[in-house]
Amino acid sequence: MVAPFILGGFLALWIRRVPGLFSEKATDFEAVLFLGAAMSITAFPMLARIIYERGITGKPLGTLALAAGAIDDATAWCVLAIVLASFGGGAMIAIQAIVGGLLYGLFTLTLGRKLLRRLGVIAERNGEISPTLLGVTLMLLMLGSWTTDAFGIHSVFGGFILGVAMLRGFYTEELRRQLEPVAVVFLLPIFFTFSGLNTRLDTVNNLQLLLIASVVLLAAIAGKGAACWLAARLNGEIIERPLQLALS
Repeated sequence: MVAPFILGGFLALWIRRVPGLFSEKATDFEAVLFLGAAMSITAFPMLARIIYERGITGKPLGTLALAAGAIDDATAWCVLAIVLASFGGGAMIAIQAIVGGLLYGLFTLTLGRKLLRRLGVIAERNGEISPTLLGVTLMLLMLGSWTTDAFGIHSVFGGFILGVAMLRGFYTEELRRQLEPVAVVFLLPIFFTFSGLNTRLDTVNNLQLLLIASVVLLAAIAGKGAACWLAARLNGEIIERPLQLALS
């Protein structure tokens, strides 16, 4: 996150001078926080889909990428909450996002894990996930997603933490078998449709905006790619044929 955040901060100091892109009331500090967070954030649902398509779900690399993406998303949303607070929303917005997210994570990974373990035991004892048990599980998922969204953090984070807390074994495998077709065939296209409806490419309607968008995009790609490559090298990972692997 650090590399794209720093690049975003430098770009914000340049972009803020362009009329109409930032509010006149925005300070350099607020612009740096906003663009730095926006450039360092991860499209978590997209990341999960890529990991699934590459067949590395549950493997060390896939687990590491998902964990890093979740930490990235949660941190960036907290930074954005600080930005909103500095714009006059009040410090409570930032406190609510940061403290609320931490409390949700601690609760779900402690007391919540005990409840989920009991649900797993019931599923294994019955040899199936009954409609009632499935309903309870989905209710917990919706409640967790609603909770993090209410705190000011993306609802995906709430579902991710709930999944981390679940007991591995028959319970999770049967849940995946029952829910995966609905998620992949129905819910995932809806997510991309919703994202498309909220994307306004028509606002990039002149050469100056196109140049700015291109620079921001290239800086985000370079910052994330170079930083991840360096982290892998420093961690002792051997990366062979990086270009071929990236294109495969």
